[in-house]
Amino acid sequence: LKEKSRELENIFETSGPICITDMDYNIIRANKAYEETFGDLLNQERIKCHDSRLGTSCNTEVCPVQMVKKGASEPFAQEVEKSDKDGNKKWFIINSKPYYDDSGTPIGVIEKFQDISERKEIENHLVESEKRFRSYIENSPDGIFVADSEGNYLDVNDAGTKMTGYSKQELLKLNISD
Repeated sequence: LKEKSRELENIFETSGPICITDMDYNIIRANKAYEETFGDLLNQERIKCHDSRLGTSCNTEVCPVQMVKKGASEPFAQEVEKSDKDGNKKWFIINSKPYYDDSGTPIGVIEKFQDISERKEIENHLVESEKRFRSYIENSPDGIFVADSEGNYLDVNDAGTKMTGYSKQELLKLNISD
């Protein structure tokens, strides 16, 4: 039993940020990675999860504790923005699982955090780039036509509709050979 306990403790401490939160929103256990990300909890008697890592899901229906209180019994994941220990906004995938007592009653939530801030930043740059590209096409004085490998029109800008005399909806039903 001691060996299994030590094994589980090693897994807990060598994983990414993990915490266990009770049904009153108190963090009852956190690993070192959690404390490195969200702040030192060792010197605090009880701290609420939303005081440790305020974010977009706090005090909402998608709060993991709220979800377990409403009956969630399976593991679930969500992408949320949270503040780290320095107040910086970061994006995380939080994998949550109800935490049960010996009788099977939910008594809290186990949460594992994965920082996806870099991925979200890349996604945002991609969205902005696509908006700029779309603006270039839509505002071009030249007709721009996009077709698939079989010659079916997929997109056309306003200049292209003026050149052909067809509406965008009409052109998107046509093929280059028409």
